[in-house]
Formats: sequence, C-alpha cells, structure tokens
Amino acid sequence: MKKAWQKFSEFRKTPKGKAILFFGFYALFFVFIYFYAHMGKTYRSMEGYEKGTPYRFQIESLLNENYQYTYTITLDGEKYIYTGKKADGLESFIYNNQEYYGDHEEYYVLKETWEKTDNPYLFPSLLKMDSVFSLLEVASYDSKTSYESGKTNYNFLISTNTINQMIHDVESDFEEEPNMIIISSNAESVVNQISWNLDSYCILNGLCERSLKIDMKFDDYGDVQVDNPLQEVDSHE
Repeated sequence: MKKAWQKFSEFRKTPKGKAILFFGFYALFFVFIYFYAHMGKTYRSMEGYEKGTPYRFQIESLLNENYQYTYTITLDGEKYIYTGKKADGLESFIYNNQEYYGDHEEYYVLKETWEKTDNPYLFPSLLKMDSVFSLLEVASYDSKTSYESGKTNYNFLISTNTINQMIHDVESDFEEEPNMIIISSNAESVVNQISWNLDSYCILNGLCERSLKIDMKFDDYGDVQVDNPLQEVDSHE
C-alpha cells in the first residue's frame, strides 16, 4: 500500500499526471453537479398513509362513498360547481342549474322528463375515488400543516407523468414542477376535503392555458340516501 501511494505521489508530479488529475477532478465535479440537479427534481416516497406514519388520516368514510359533496373545478379562473349526494353507486346532483342523476357510469338530466346524457363532469377520472386513492399510493409526502381548530392539511406531490400513466394509460416524459394533492382532515382525523393543484398537468397536456384546481368537499358521511327517479317515472307510466 505504501509503495502504491509513493508511486502515485511521484506520478502526480509529472506533467502527464497533473493533466490526468486536473481533468479527472473536473469530470467528477460535473458528474456531481448533474446528479445534484436531478436530485432536486425528486421527492421522498410516501411510505403510506394510515399505516402508522406521522401523517395519519382516516379515509374509510370516503371508501364507502356515502356522503354529500361539493366539487368546485376552477379552470383558467372559471368555476364549475357540482353539489349533490352519493350512495350505493347512485348520485343526485345539481350542475349549471340542471338536475342530474347518476347510476354508476350512466347519467341522466331532468328536462321535461329524465333524459340520458353524457357524463357532465369535467375531468371525471380525477373525481373518482379509486383514482384518488391510486394516485395517493404513489404520490410523495411533502409536508403537513396543523391548525388550532384541529384541522390538518397533508401535502403530497405527484408528477404529470405519473398521472398520465396511471389515469390515462399514456406515457409522457415532461420536465416539470410537480402537481400537489392536499388532503384535509378535521379534529377527528377524518378526511373532509381533497384539493388538487394541477397546473402542470393541465398546461403540459394542453387542457388549459394557465391553471386547474379541483376542490372536493365531503359531509354527512353514512347518512345519505339517493332515490332512483327513473323508477318513479316508470311507476307513473
């Protein structure tokens, strides 16, 4: 070992040795800069929510899909608001002063009678609970903010590439600032709001010019019933 170090010391004093060490140092320096820059674009993986982690919150009520809700979609500053209730795969809601009824993947609008219609939701795939949970599982936990009222916001980061792959089955390779998912829970740690800040997703996919935000508020868990208005129409016939 001593002889090897002696030979290295003699070599580094030669013109050739000095040149190799000089360029070798700068090569290592630029490799370090490259990896450091790319590390700035990565985020801590979320170990899990509701799995014994410090950012625990309860989502069973959302999984049961029995609640009243208000969805506010703000697209380039324009608001689209849906208010209604959901239970057992059925939902009844108001949008744009029209009354709608949903039976799983089928939708009806009340005009003079109930008429079948296209899905009236903007960005419906991002409003589905299974999509929300799938994205949370792969999102990166960033931080949380607690308030005196007992409310807590849990902030998660997720890339447009991940959303495209998981929700739309589309491969993309964007360099971007990530999107944010904010989970809000009350003093009992029950989730009552999910907010999406999706500017990158929206702009990079050509869905908007400036911004996209989705606020999903929930209430009255387990106390909701949705009647089928189509059955009422059939009974009168």
